[in-house]
Amino acid sequence: MTLALALLVAVCTIGISTLVWGTVAVGRLAHERRPRSALLTPSMYFRPTEVAVLIAAHNEELVIADAVRAARALVPARNVFVVSDGSRDATVERARDAGAVA
Repeated sequence: MTLALALLVAVCTIGISTLVWGTVAVGRLAHERRPRSALLTPSMYFRPTEVAVLIAAHNEELVIADAVRAARALVPARNVFVVSDGSRDATVERARDAGAVA
């Protein structure tokens, strides 16, 4: 059986669309499995002591404590900073009460 006849039998049996997209899928799988350089792969791990969280806030009294608590769950409290520029409410006090450096 020649290659052309085999291709004709495959097209008639399972259809051209299935053959095309099946070939695309096999190509994508092969591409994803090839080794990559470590320099191009971002790290999924970080050292919490080397990361700082900076929260910009303006009149965020109602939600700033929740934001600070969420950040403190990821990094040490000394690395959570809140910058409040001219807030007219108790944003700064709420941030400090929640443990942020404000």
